[in-house]
Amino acid sequence: MGVFVAQFVKVIGVTEVYLCIAEGTGFNNAATERIIAATLARRTIFYMPCDMKRMGRASDAIAQGTTTEAQTPTALQQPAALHLISHTTLEATLEVLRVASIGWGTLIGLHILLGADLPDCQVFLGDASSHWYQGSYSMVDGSVRMEEMFLFGDSREALRVPVVSWSPTRGLKTLHEPGVGPNDFQGHALNVITIPDSPNVMEMSLCEKNETAVPSSASSFMDRHTCSQYGINVTGGTRSNVVYSGYLVEIILTLASSLNFTVRLSTLPKGDAVYGEEVGEGNYSGLIGALQSQRADIAMGTFSITSERLRVVDFSGSVGYSGSNLYAQRNASLETIGWDTFVLSFHWATWMAILMLLAIMAAGLWLIVHHQAGEDDHFSKGGNLVFILFSCLVQQGSWILPTTSRVQAVLWMFWVTSVVLYASYTAVLTSFLTVSTVTPPFTTLEEAVREPGWRIGILKGTAVPKILQRSKTPSYHEVYNRLVADPSLYCYSQEEGIQRMLTDSKFSFFGDRHSVNYLIRDDCSIKEMTGSYVKGYVHMAFRKMLPFAKVINNELLRLESGGVLDRAYQQWWGKPVPCEAPSPFTQLGFSNILTAFLLLLAGMVVSSVIFALELLYTSHRAPPIPSQTIYDRVELLVPRQPTHKTPQTTGSPWLGHKTEAERRGGWHTMTEERYESDSL
Repeated sequence: MGVFVAQFVKVIGVTEVYLCIAEGTGFNNAATERIIAATLARRTIFYMPCDMKRMGRASDAIAQGTTTEAQTPTALQQPAALHLISHTTLEATLEVLRVASIGWGTLIGLHILLGADLPDCQVFLGDASSHWYQGSYSMVDGSVRMEEMFLFGDSREALRVPVVSWSPTRGLKTLHEPGVGPNDFQGHALNVITIPDSPNVMEMSLCEKNETAVPSSASSFMDRHTCSQYGINVTGGTRSNVVYSGYLVEIILTLASSLNFTVRLSTLPKGDAVYGEEVGEGNYSGLIGALQSQRADIAMGTFSITSERLRVVDFSGSVGYSGSNLYAQRNASLETIGWDTFVLSFHWATWMAILMLLAIMAAGLWLIVHHQAGEDDHFSKGGNLVFILFSCLVQQGSWILPTTSRVQAVLWMFWVTSVVLYASYTAVLTSFLTVSTVTPPFTTLEEAVREPGWRIGILKGTAVPKILQRSKTPSYHEVYNRLVADPSLYCYSQEEGIQRMLTDSKFSFFGDRHSVNYLIRDDCSIKEMTGSYVKGYVHMAFRKMLPFAKVINNELLRLESGGVLDRAYQQWWGKPVPCEAPSPFTQLGFSNILTAFLLLLAGMVVSSVIFALELLYTSHRAPPIPSQTIYDRVELLVPRQPTHKTPQTTGSPWLGHKTEAERRGGWHTMTEERYESDSL
């Protein structure tokens, strides 16, 4: 028997055995104790006298992640109580364990009942949910048959699972892996507790025969489930037509079908319907507190794992991946003036290249003009060159054209380049302006904490505040400090957080991304900001050292690898549809083109100011001397061609004694008038 005990406790990972020998076992108690102690010592297993209080403290310390002695590693302190009994003392020993069954698994630890020729009697321990090992030693051949006993807290007989057999000749043979749990729960009930959290757990009515709870392919984003074809009734509930359904409920029902167990569901009262937060001295409220006080075996919810929670509960394998995000009312978004509307079309490097091209071309033209003759004087001034080139860029042309071929070639190439740039800019600007952009007051949590007047709410009873407190990110600390200063920022449900956002335009909600997205669905009155925070896998919670937790986790892993969880997720959340108009194009907002009018107005204001300054400047100057206009009339007498010969007179035609009319008879007058305006 001593050899079997030493081998078996090694298999189940026990390193510290508390030996309790009941009276009337038929063994020599003193001799048996010495033999077992020596056998354990030779196999480096600590032997301890029967002290249930000490073992309870050691088990509790291990459950808290520590040990009773600081210098003792946790791996070297895995206690178990070995009870040597007989068929006459079995019932009394089970009664002792029943009395202590409320804390069994966390305070008392693991128990091994071993007796000579024990009968296969029925075992009941009331509403306890625990397990132990029970073996029968044959006095004939010295063989041992060890079974693992499971109690489900449903007042039914304990479930027996043969784990090992041993004989002096064959040694130890494993029949079923110890500590895993049964593959068939044989209809036993598990105590499950939950709180409503859409769409994980939802209170719904049963569907009629002509109704369906499965979204169709044409359903919008996260279509509301109005009824359910399946679900779980609350144990002892008065409303038979109301069931709980949802993503996690579907997972629990799938596990129940695979492992053959039933679910006894209970819910927390409204005032305590939270996931669980520490309320002092290591005690928790909500679902965590229900597991801590042994009121349930499984808490059906999406929990984040923290070191504080691991001291009082265990967790299942992952049932999803989620994170918190920031939400605000869409009407609170600010449609600001698009000052950068006409600049965003090109990258800043493109604008720099255009400015450099303008400067280089102006300098090059200036050099060409100054090293050749025959060009218009307007091109010799640098300011004129810059303005002419700028006119080409904006497709306005020039008031003067070059005369030399060199300058014409340069301007022609620059004009072609400006046409390409103009066409590219127009195309990009047109596509950019087809979608109107609405600027929210903030887009990240870092911006939200800096925005004055805004409040950030968080779901009460989650691990998020503790994570924010421990984080090294300044924005996380700021959110936590605001929660401490103003507890009214806590919301008792995701629905309450959404309602407060709809009624308070300065209230934002820091909630679970999956739950909030399901609740708002295609309702675009709530805007989800960019980014995701406090990300990680989520789990269901088990009471500490749940006997059949391992087999449930193994089955959950099988469902995940088989794609069952993913299909359930797609059914309850559906494919996301963004809150956009049916057409990819939206109406151009006035705020986007307002900058063009503002620039025009600014130009008018600047020109008006310059005009006023010019008037003011000229009004203080001395009046100029009026210009004089000189008229010169010069008459030239040009001889006409004679129509017939006339006797030629001697002397100059200017001389003689003819009158003016006579003289003009042979001459015509050419008049030249000159106008000269000179400022004297």
